[in-house]
Amino acid sequence: QRQVYNFIAAHQKRHGYAPTYAEIMEGIGLASKANAQRLIEALVERGFLRRRRYRARGVEIAGPRPPGPGAIAIVATRCPDCGDQLVGVPCPRDHARAA
Repeated sequence: QRQVYNFIAAHQKRHGYAPTYAEIMEGIGLASKANAQRLIEALVERGFLRRRRYRARGVEIAGPRPPGPGAIAIVATRCPDCGDQLVGVPCPRDHARAA
């Protein structure tokens, strides 16, 4: 996805418009148009690209650059007794709760 995003961004900056699926396939070495469509759809769903319906070359950069390789998004919630804890991870402290 990062390669597709970077290719589209560079092409758009250089030429002023988005590449075709064929240009994307050739530019990053994909084997089929379906692969390009699948990767673009994933970027659209994640908010990095925006579709312009009924237009040739109908994608454009929509949001911030995707995170680097290996990056993960961490959502945290606050433990009312001791501070921030990751969602789904039990608090390491044993809080005695009054009933």
